[in-house]
Amino acid sequence: MADHSPFLLLRREHGTRGLVRALVRATARADERATARLLGALLTLDAPPDRGAARGAGAERAVAEALAAFPASRAVAGTALGALARVWAFDDAADTERLLDATLAALARHAGDALLQAAGVRLLKLHVRSAQQLVATPRVLAALERAMLALPADDAVQHWGAEAVVALNGIEPAALVKAHGALGYGAIAEASVRLCLATPRPATLQVGGVDWQAKVLAVHPRLRSQA
Repeated sequence: MADHSPFLLLRREHGTRGLVRALVRATARADERATARLLGALLTLDAPPDRGAARGAGAERAVAEALAAFPASRAVAGTALGALARVWAFDDAADTERLLDATLAALARHAGDALLQAAGVRLLKLHVRSAQQLVATPRVLAALERAMLALPADDAVQHWGAEAVVALNGIEPAALVKAHGALGYGAIAEASVRLCLATPRPATLQVGGVDWQAKVLAVHPRLRSQA
């Protein structure tokens, strides 16, 4: 991002930790424009130390609260999902569940917005690759399915969605059964196969030289044969 970016200027004005405090204040006074601008400034946090400083100042909670405070605002939702990609550490199950709730709610409210859906799908991909990947797995897969089926021509949604579905189906079945029960695992398997069969071809992603759909379908041969 260029040095003259207004978001960078805003970050320099407040400092990384001050930026988070300013976001909390803007959300509390219901200032939608300022909230979106401050969220945009969080998008400039590229260096790990800056991201860590923002997390230490409570950025994860502040972004979730901004999303909740302005549920209809595309500007807030779009910048908030982008900001979460910078500051979400995926290191605590309770925090992860709260942030997933906020992300999934934003995706549901803005179902027709391709850019916002892509940002949300990218977050879900990061989640299923994280140490907290077993949190809300069925709901995450349902959101991926909705986005990928609704936007079949969007390369970002399809690619990041495919990466997320491959990662999700790389989780040990025993771990999924333990977290979500046998019925939950069955629902995950069925949804994965359904999504593979319904999404566009040619594939937008290969894993080990294999189309992503084939990679996932190989995990569920019985369901594939019944499809």
